[in-house]
Amino acid sequence: MTEIPAKKLERILVGVDGSKSALAACRAATLIAKAAHAKIMLLYVPFSPATISPGPSGAALRHEVLKGGERVLQEAAAAIGENTLVLQTRVLPERTSVVNVITTYAEENDVDLIVLGTRGLGGFSRLRLGSVSSGVATHAKMPVLVVRSGKSGEVTPLKSFVVATDGSTNSKNAVLGAAQFSKLMGATLMVLHVLYIPEIAYAANIPVPIAEIEEGARSRGEKVLEEAASLAEVAGTKATCEMRKGVSPAQGIVDYAEASKADLIILGARGLGGFKKLLMGSVSNSVLHYSGCSVLVVR
Repeated sequence: MTEIPAKKLERILVGVDGSKSALAACRAATLIAKAAHAKIMLLYVPFSPATISPGPSGAALRHEVLKGGERVLQEAAAAIGENTLVLQTRVLPERTSVVNVITTYAEENDVDLIVLGTRGLGGFSRLRLGSVSSGVATHAKMPVLVVRSGKSGEVTPLKSFVVATDGSTNSKNAVLGAAQFSKLMGATLMVLHVLYIPEIAYAANIPVPIAEIEEGARSRGEKVLEEAASLAEVAGTKATCEMRKGVSPAQGIVDYAEASKADLIILGARGLGGFKKLLMGSVSNSVLHYSGCSVLVVR
């Protein structure tokens, strides 16, 4: 069986803001860059200069904003630790939104992967995912890795991956990408299919053959997993496949990753239920918000 060559991974963009979460993203990007022989680009997006009043005082504040940005970039570069890995650092003032600046910059500079922390300095501590990370994962046209770290900013080694599949084109791409990424990082790969029966099937006074529905869903799930295993093999990786019943696809993925102590969940941007015009579906979005580990959204 001919092995499918891996997609290029030459440029990694890390969005930083001086937070522990962003520094954790730098450390995770470093692990990947070393394995892929890739370069890291650091980007800091401060608030818009349009909010600064004109005149000498405004110019002085603008200057301080840029200086602060340079300090943030220096700290991020220090977290990476190897100057040869850093291709360039940039401070780009916000023009429309931080999300738009990051995604546009990534497109214009042929970035292969965007890496972000879960929350920046402006995030509420009780939220698991900040608005910038969520927005970039939703709107970027390339894969986005959202790194979840411990309280002190430490990053777990990327050695145990779970990729979720439902048989859709997007999830097949995720399986292929996950297999290639796990091979690159020397990680184990578990392929998960969540067996999900919609609640409406259990509604009272509706004569629905639940057993037959579940049997059919299980049969389709087995085929999905067989196909996923073949895809992983073509990518040069042997994967463990498992089907789990869940109250919802997202909950099933999050629970399985937690139980298996996975370091990373890999998902397609949209599954079978996603509208074609949406860049990210509800399952991917929910997993991003509720996962206890890092998440990679593949496109």
